[in-house]
Amino acid sequence: MKHIYTKPKEGSRNKTLEVYAHNDVIVGEMLINDDGYYVFFPEERAGYWPDYILSALAENMETLNASWHKEVTAYHKEEEIKHADE
Repeated sequence: MKHIYTKPKEGSRNKTLEVYAHNDVIVGEMLINDDGYYVFFPEERAGYWPDYILSALAENMETLNASWHKEVTAYHKEEEIKHADE
């Protein structure tokens, strides 16, 4: 069973994703932060989140952030090499 799923937020122009639990309840949103990485903003509500939902959220964000992290890492590596020769 897939514990969470995302779908683009209607009317959003900034790649905001709504995040739903397996029971179709919205648990929050993922959006791109100033540093270029997706972050999670939970819905305002009382209660708890079981570990499998938190694990699924982390796995989903790691997948969304993977290509950007690769670009950032490559950029920093290039800068490091560039400045090492100075």
